[in-house]
Amino acid sequence: MSWIKSIFNNMRIGRRLTIIFSFILYMGVVVGLLALYQMNKMNDISTEISSDWMPSATIAQELHNHILELRVAELNHIIAQTPSERSNAEKEIQKALDLIQKNRTHYETLISTVEEQTLYDNFSKEFERYTVIHNQMIPLSRDLKTKEAMDLMNGESLALFNQSSQECNKLVELNVKGGNDAAARGNDLYHTSFAWTLVLTVMMIFSAITTGIILIRSITFSLAQTQTGLLSFFRFLNRESTKAELIDL
Repeated sequence: MSWIKSIFNNMRIGRRLTIIFSFILYMGVVVGLLALYQMNKMNDISTEISSDWMPSATIAQELHNHILELRVAELNHIIAQTPSERSNAEKEIQKALDLIQKNRTHYETLISTVEEQTLYDNFSKEFERYTVIHNQMIPLSRDLKTKEAMDLMNGESLALFNQSSQECNKLVELNVKGGNDAAARGNDLYHTSFAWTLVLTVMMIFSAITTGIILIRSITFSLAQTQTGLLSFFRFLNRESTKAELIDL
């Protein structure tokens, strides 16, 4: 601390003020840049959640729901008692198939990891196998071969439906977990950013107070030197002394 005082005492007041305010400005810039950097990272995580994990989880869940709707429509088609009921069931089947295709097309644009792609490929494989049985089962139902259609419905079709649903649920779980993990990272980043910002702010305040005290003391010291020099000069003028001390400004 003494060497800092010595340096300050040997500086002009203007330079001292420049150093103090430059230091405070520098610390403020550091705190500001750190805050902006951390805010940008938190924004990236927020964007990741809102534009990837949440939409993917939502679409995967919708996809699963539409597969259930397809399954119900298939059953309604098989047990239909009239052509009108069968026609309505076919409309529901086509609607479900269209929505499933729409969901799949949208979901494919959101795949962001190798693991997710693998799970989606597994789902696609199982669902394609399911649609093969579907294309065998519905014609049987149209031909009123109810027993054969129901055997497929409760046999191979059911097994493939369960497998497709399981793979689809894995996609939902993956995206929910991804969103939760991203949220946890964002929470950790917030606490880390808060801690660093607080530490740097306290350091800036402490440094400003310390350097301010040093500045005040150095100015006081300079004023004391000036006062001593002036008194010496006036004593010299009044012939009270034969020597006048130089004033170091």
